[in-house]
Amino acid sequence: MEATSKKTESASHVRVIEETSAYWRVLFDNPPFNIVDATIFEGLQDLLARMDADPSLRVVVFESANPEFYLVHVAKVNTYNLWQ
Repeated sequence: MEATSKKTESASHVRVIEETSAYWRVLFDNPPFNIVDATIFEGLQDLLARMDADPSLRVVVFESANPEFYLVHVAKVNTYNLWQ
């Protein structure tokens, strides 16, 4: 018998695939480079709340929708204040 997975889409670029009630896969999907930004952090906050509320969850595997990049962190600097 083939297992079916329940897919949950998110506008925050963090997709949760509930393989079973105890096993979830989380895909970072913020093309083209999976840049960690405010939407990723919001998605992670939502995910943590869901994980905390589900007593049957045992395993969460994080992966990238882009095989070339896992996550890219870019720090933005307010250059206007640097030159003041």
